[in-house]
Amino acid sequence: MLWFHSSNSEQTYVILILGLAGDGKSSFINAATGKQQAATSKSLQPCTTAVKDFVCKRSGSKFVFIDTPGLDLDEGKDVDASVGRILARYKRSYVDAIIYLHHSTRKVITRPPEPSSVVTKFQTLCGPAWRSRTILAVMGDTADTVRLEGALQAIYFSGIKVAPFTINVQGGGDAWNVLDQVITVK
Repeated sequence: MLWFHSSNSEQTYVILILGLAGDGKSSFINAATGKQQAATSKSLQPCTTAVKDFVCKRSGSKFVFIDTPGLDLDEGKDVDASVGRILARYKRSYVDAIIYLHHSTRKVITRPPEPSSVVTKFQTLCGPAWRSRTILAVMGDTADTVRLEGALQAIYFSGIKVAPFTINVQGGGDAWNVLDQVITVK
């Protein structure tokens, strides 16, 4: 993993949150930060229209979460350039981790991105070791979650870790269980 030390030796981790529109990216950030910072809805309707970063501190480290519009809404938007500007602000070439969220109630991926474009995007944003720094987090509590995880891994994410995710805004809950699988705080 790439590490960045600021002048006060505070460890900084930059985490990119990706997924389709309405799949819980902003909810994940709110759960991880313990604050209602990012706009959310109770439906699968998108709330995020522009790339934004949210910062929280945990265990003496700074965590920067980059919220993005849904990958299925990426047409005409310069998401990669916006993420690049945030990375430059933190003096980074790549993100430290990618959390790809998928909601378990979404049985069929409508307008799925091409597998090769997903791999290219992840390599660009996370570097050649993207598989070891990416985790698929399936949000929801249904019996179909395991089957859905397997299907998503087969199509897009062969070889990456998978974790369930449920929302718990009071203190992060499962958000940190997911993050702890791809980030080792030093």
